[in-house]
Amino acid sequence: MILAGDATPDSARAAVATIRAVRAEHGLDAPFGVVQFTSVRADASAAEIADRAAALADAGATSVPIFALDRDGRINAGDGILRLAETIGSLGA
Repeated sequence: MILAGDATPDSARAAVATIRAVRAEHGLDAPFGVVQFTSVRADASAAEIADRAAALADAGATSVPIFALDRDGRINAGDGILRLAETIGSLGA
């Protein structure tokens, strides 16, 4: 399942619960992946990034792709990506 948009942990948890319920109704019990996209400021700290990913994982996400945002909240396709990549790399994940 791919959850597009910047969901909160609560809304991600609700979406995962819904899909699990529907799958159970249809007798589907095989594991499935949940991709939850999220975004953070390009200059976010390693702790902030780790906390965001952990909260979404706790909500049921099995993969959390992260977008870098500039100061105005727009996708940062420039140096911000490099800054964010370095910060994520420092997490050792």
